[in-house]
Amino acid sequence: MIFNESNPYSLPSLLVPLSESKERRAQFKEFVQEVMVKGIDYGLVKTFSKPTLLKPEAEKLCDVFGFSKTVE
Repeated sequence: MIFNESNPYSLPSLLVPLSESKERRAQFKEFVQEVMVKGIDYGLVKTFSKPTLLKPEAEKLCDVFGFSKTVE
């Protein structure tokens, strides 16, 4: 989001049009449903009640979005 520095009370403008944002979200949801495998890519961690992204899926997402994987 981009903020108007001359008027800090103005609403920010979106970098991506709403229609494109919705389409990207739909594509991502389809990717999750078709590619992710419960117990391998995501699963429950003892201290959390919601599924958690696991390392194999994090690596898949890096490949999909063109991010590089580094270990420190």
